Amino acid sequence: MAAVTLTTLRARARQRADMPVAGFIEDSATGIDAFINEGAQKLQELLVKAYGESFIEAVSSFSTVAGTTDYALPTDMLAFYGIDLAISGMKFNLLPYSRTETGLNENQTASGLGTKPRYRLVGMATGVIRLLPAPDAVYAARLRYAPSATLLVNAGDSVNFPNGWERFIVIYAAIQMLAKEESDTRTLQAMLDKMEFELAEIAQRRNADQPHSVVDIESVGQDKPSDYI
Repeated sequence: MAAVTLTTLRARARQRADMPVAGFIEDSATGIDAFINEGAQKLQELLVKAYGESFIEAVSSFSTVAGTTDYALPTDMLAFYGIDLAISGMKFNLLPYSRTETGLNENQTASGLGTKPRYRLVGMATGVIRLLPAPDAVYAARLRYAPSATLLVNAGDSVNFPNGWERFIVIYAAIQMLAKEESDTRTLQAMLDKMEFELAEIAQRRNADQPHSVVDIESVGQDKPSDYI
């Protein structure tokens, strides 16, 4: 992977759109930069879907509070990978609970290795992860997730995507520039559609050599410590 600056992305997008100099579309947050950032956000979503943790993973650490169920999610979270708690010197991956299991989990009592909390994400807008039953003490929590794309603001800000996929951003921005000028975008749109198709194919065959293991739900439902290791 190689970093590509906002300056370079601007120049490459202008070349694709045959608009070599700033004029009708300025080098600004409301001009070409808006299109570039839109393209970067869309590409981040596609790559996370295609590669998951193999592409990018961030970690957010916090401590639970006895009797408290709700904890803020990272503000830059795009996709959730999982959460674990450190209890009695061991780390346990928490399991999710469904909406219909809310009452059941609320009526239980968390007690260290006995009954560990389960989690549920409560709305991306509110940005909360809810642990039920509420933790009974202070535990170190570690949340793993895919971050959203960082907005490019300054000329030296850069993106760093694998295998030259920043070309997606360039083509996306060029299409928006031509569309604003009311010019023909069909050739570039066909290129963009092909790239999206390629990423969709990658998502379908991801890790075909070693697929994810099957989880024994019946065993995990017994909530034994060994089921979380």
